[in-house]
Amino acid sequence: MINKTSLRKFAFFFVLYELTTYLSNDMIMPAMLQVVNEFNAPISKMILALTYFVIGGSLLQMFLGPLAERYGKKLVLLSGNVFFLITTLAILFSTTIDYFLLSRFFQGMGICFIFIGYAAIHESSDAVEAVKITSLLANIAIFAPLAGPVLGSALAKIFHWQAVFIFTLLLGLTALFGLCLYMPNQVAEVKSAVNLKKTISSYKNILRSRVFMLGIFIAGITIVPLTGWIGLSPVILMQTMHQSYAVYIGFQIIIFSGFIISSFMIQKIAGRISFKKIIRCGNILALIGIVGAAIFCANPNVFIAFMFVYALGYGLFNGSVIRIALMSTGESSGLSSACMSLLYCIYISLGLEIYNVLGSHFQFTLSSYAYINVLLGVIAFICLLRFAKCTEVSET
Repeated sequence: MINKTSLRKFAFFFVLYELTTYLSNDMIMPAMLQVVNEFNAPISKMILALTYFVIGGSLLQMFLGPLAERYGKKLVLLSGNVFFLITTLAILFSTTIDYFLLSRFFQGMGICFIFIGYAAIHESSDAVEAVKITSLLANIAIFAPLAGPVLGSALAKIFHWQAVFIFTLLLGLTALFGLCLYMPNQVAEVKSAVNLKKTISSYKNILRSRVFMLGIFIAGITIVPLTGWIGLSPVILMQTMHQSYAVYIGFQIIIFSGFIISSFMIQKIAGRISFKKIIRCGNILALIGIVGAAIFCANPNVFIAFMFVYALGYGLFNGSVIRIALMSTGESSGLSSACMSLLYCIYISLGLEIYNVLGSHFQFTLSSYAYINVLLGVIAFICLLRFAKCTEVSET
């Protein structure tokens, strides 16, 4: 383990990289109307910009896990940062909507490298400190949906949509510099060539872990309503409901501020209250929020208040669920995190497609979005009850 000061410096620049990858998506979403108009593309391409980005973020994890074990996490994470910068630069030279979407697909691969930073944090700290840091990092990363629409709208209006990606480049370069300086240079445990048979066997063991699979399934389907909101809210609010940018930004701030509050709560209660109790409390809040939002979806202001409650509940249980899932496999944190990241992105991609298909069928109404949320919310509630009951949680 490294000392807390060094760990937190690394965590700061790591979350800056994570935040930059997410901001690159959340800043461009309110500017996508400008993009599709410039390329004379249909409105449906707006949602594809998010879908392609997420799909790109689900492709490399299974390969990066063994590479991180072989060559060290620092080298692989820094390589990912550089790749993200190159693909971001490529977007600036888009001449058609298809070129833009293809570049977004490759840019999304930058997400694939994020799990390596989380694995490094878990390896470098004890359970309570890891939950505190990962919860804080996860919730800081959710700052992207808060700041992204504001920054993206401002940059697109004052300059042009390309300004979003120029800003992304500057943040990414800063993160790269900090990671070079402060990320612990952990020596790779595997010095010989990657043993493919052993790696496949390890992945099989991870995927056979019921606690792991259930935990990551929960983490995946509970983030889908919020990811779906990021992708659909420009269409629902500004196209279907004819609301202004100000209303769109305000709704984003209300929903995702729930994560900020939950982050501070976790910092206070982690280590004092068992992970199991935290999970149960967050689960109840999330169910109240998701069901209340559907019941009162005819009133947008009440709807958004209940979605705030959902985000608060999700923020409470998410860090503990992921920690328990990762530690349940008996395999290295790098390979376990690779599986987690891959499955996570797959669940998000499938969820976005469900929202896209059903939302399109019902003309992207607020009620259609809210009712889909209820189905996912009830499934997640039942799974979380089982997860909390069957899991033996270690507090050390």
